[in-house]
Amino acid sequence: MSWSWPIDTYSSRSLTDTLKEPGNSGGTRRPRFRSALVAAQIAVTMVLLVGAGLLAKSFVAVISRDLQFDTDRLLTFEVHIPNADYLRRQGSFAGLPYFEIGPLPSRSFDRIYQGLRGLQGVESVAGVSIPLLNSLVVPSVAISVTTTASDVVNVNGLPASIAIGVGSTASHVDDRRTLTASYFLVTPTFFSSIKTPHMRGRDFDDHDTTQSEWVAIINDSAAHRFWPGQDALGRRLTIVNAPEERPRKVVGIVRDIPLTLEGDVRPVVYTPYLQQPSKYPSTGASMFGQMMFMVRATGDPMSLVPHARRVVDHVDADRPLANVRTMDQRIAGVVPERGYVVFAISAFALTATLLAAIGIYGVMAYSVTQRTREIGIRVALGAAAHEVAVLVGRRAMVIVTLGLIVGVAGALLATQMLRSQLWGVTPTDPTTFGAVAVLFTLIALIAAFFPMRRAVRVDPTIALRCQ
Repeated sequence: MSWSWPIDTYSSRSLTDTLKEPGNSGGTRRPRFRSALVAAQIAVTMVLLVGAGLLAKSFVAVISRDLQFDTDRLLTFEVHIPNADYLRRQGSFAGLPYFEIGPLPSRSFDRIYQGLRGLQGVESVAGVSIPLLNSLVVPSVAISVTTTASDVVNVNGLPASIAIGVGSTASHVDDRRTLTASYFLVTPTFFSSIKTPHMRGRDFDDHDTTQSEWVAIINDSAAHRFWPGQDALGRRLTIVNAPEERPRKVVGIVRDIPLTLEGDVRPVVYTPYLQQPSKYPSTGASMFGQMMFMVRATGDPMSLVPHARRVVDHVDADRPLANVRTMDQRIAGVVPERGYVVFAISAFALTATLLAAIGIYGVMAYSVTQRTREIGIRVALGAAAHEVAVLVGRRAMVIVTLGLIVGVAGALLATQMLRSQLWGVTPTDPTTFGAVAVLFTLIALIAAFFPMRRAVRVDPTIALRCQ
């Protein structure tokens, strides 16, 4: 007649105490200390894995995002004119020093623009005062807008003479209280050349000259910011603090082109580079002497480089082309910087994961070794294999659970420091946290599997002879 003794007849604690060897009474502190170390290791690994996951998810979002313009076959290069060649100090306006711009650099840029349009193998040409996507500093201006035909609203309701002037977006202005916008000077057919969708209105053309009505094109964010709930097309705006600035009619609204590859989107005002005042405050006057040209080729864009050099040399032989590369190369030059950060943190996270898995395995293997006699008795009394596995695995799950709880709390705090490095994902993204928790649980189960299998296969006759 066969019989089995229920495994729960003795608690794990009482049975272990009963089977303790002499001299081991003080040994419980060391296993607890080892378990605490592994739990702390799991918590640190959790923080690193979550951080790496958020950065990787953001990186994928950045490189796959819609830039709202076509980069295909687009050759880019920059032409710079030193400030001393066209700026002369004239006094002050609205409390700011200002300069007279002359001779206007736009004349040289216009000759280059027209020369590039006449080259064979050129589909279209565009020029912009500040390079797209990766400029360190983008000029910003204060804007006064008209809400009706006769009602002019200035920045903060103040007279234009004391409103905020041209500055840098390097220090962000709270646009909830001020009407500010990033500012670009562009060539005719700029948006059609780079294939940015027009939401409404038209592109600049060759009729937008100094003698014609001054005009502007704004992005979607500016339209909603300056005229919320209203139709921005046909409205008028004025750049504050330029003494010869004229009111500009909004003739087009375009999609938001990000100011950086990471997705910085703000209100933007685009104006024709030919429709500019001859006097400008010192903080914004330097933008008139620079232009990035974008030439869309019918074939290989780099084949146009020698022809573009000849065009620029014909206008001014002292102005060499700078930063000559395709738009795809410009973007690729920015992407690796973020990729290196993701790679470095991921490498640390994977190393920490491996060490944590080794730690779990070590603690479990040590636990099985220490409890060999107990396990042998339980098996002899009729304990099933799954009951032994649960008995051994319970400790691993307690360690992993404790580590994950502490790790999640630590990750919630640590990832707040990554907020400025993330795009398209929040620091508390539940998908990333959940995926990391599930991944680490699976890793812990795999690490605990081999000690658990060893425990299940314990031979009672051998285990009872262990001292």
